[in-house]
Amino acid sequence: ICAEGELGGLPYWLLKDERMVLRSTYPGYLVAVQRYFDMLLPRLSPYLYHRGGPIVAIQVENEFGNYAYNPTYLRVLRVLLDRHGIDCLLLTADGAHLDSLQSGAVDGALKTVTMRKNPQSVFNLLQQVQPDAPLMTTELWVGWFDGWGKESHMVRPADELVKLITPMLSMGVSINFYMFHGGTNFGFMNGALLQNRHYYPHVTSYDYDALLTESGARSDKYFAVRDAIQSFYPSVADDSAAVSETPTFAPEAVVVEAAARLLDNVDVLMVGDVVRAERPLLFESNELDTDYGFVLYRTLLDFPRGRSQLRLTKVRDRAQVFLDGELVGTVTRTWQRGEADIYITVPSATVLDILVENLGRINYGSDLHDRKGLFSPALIGRHHVIHGYEMYSLPLRAVDVARLDGEHASADSRYGTFDVAEAAARNRAVLAKVAP
Repeated sequence: ICAEGELGGLPYWLLKDERMVLRSTYPGYLVAVQRYFDMLLPRLSPYLYHRGGPIVAIQVENEFGNYAYNPTYLRVLRVLLDRHGIDCLLLTADGAHLDSLQSGAVDGALKTVTMRKNPQSVFNLLQQVQPDAPLMTTELWVGWFDGWGKESHMVRPADELVKLITPMLSMGVSINFYMFHGGTNFGFMNGALLQNRHYYPHVTSYDYDALLTESGARSDKYFAVRDAIQSFYPSVADDSAAVSETPTFAPEAVVVEAAARLLDNVDVLMVGDVVRAERPLLFESNELDTDYGFVLYRTLLDFPRGRSQLRLTKVRDRAQVFLDGELVGTVTRTWQRGEADIYITVPSATVLDILVENLGRINYGSDLHDRKGLFSPALIGRHHVIHGYEMYSLPLRAVDVARLDGEHASADSRYGTFDVAEAAARNRAVLAKVAP
């Protein structure tokens, strides 16, 4: 699973500090890093390789040279590692560019590259920057993540990958396949990427077209790569007889048995108290403190108005707009032409609901500080600012289905049940056979 996912693997609450500068020497950030290291590193230290454990190396930062130039920050991380007895091989991992490799370096750590193609030029450059050291790629991208709304799963053919690693093996390069095994980011931990100013949320599957599939099965790519490695290192064992494939069962239909409208169940779904303010607050505000999911912004339009345009000037990431419970439009972070043209008529006092969804915080780059919510008041007409909001935190971490009100199939939220008892029994039988 990619640590670059939701907010680059960092906790959302760091963004409560409006002055926060992530991945820097900003005091508030370094205090959080130190507290984390104080808890984590003493647990890792006994398991370093030279102490009889499985940890052969630790990476100081990840592609920091692609992100910024701050040698003081990297030295601070190195000091914290030393302070906790992390005296194994240290690595840095950066893109195959001269400025990236130089900006991401820290004394005492082996420079490695992250890459997708052109092994000859990549490792010529690495040798130029680091002439008397082993060659290594810490991320050889065997596939790619999937973006929400893409037409098909991202794949990288096995023969293409074999052609890539063959010269690397002949050069004696150490290879870490990214990913060797994909996985699943559960809940709302999918993350997102910003490319060419366009926002791409990821799906929660991180299959990545990896050598092992999301379910743990060996793919055709796995066998092709294994055979390629064996051609250079014949002593690599044939694992065919030692591995039992995980049993699977065919997908089955899930019957939708009940449904409920979110707007009819706000009191059941909300976490904490209703927050009231003149202006909309962000998810990460101290008052809302909402990590993932949704925030509902509710206000009363108590003045009659003819057909007028309703404008939301900045939304992160997706806002559904309702008048008295009826959907009148949707606005997303990267507007498409005509999408923001929402026109409403207010004959009398009307409830305006703006349901904002966090589709995933950006994982990398200059837009890393990716706060969520409605950034300014809604506008009606040319310049009429709407003040006064009730805000409801709806992270949807755990939903008590029994308390939901509604059974209509046309509603917003639907749920069903399915029985995996038979599949679970098959798995238990297999595990019983292979257990020592």
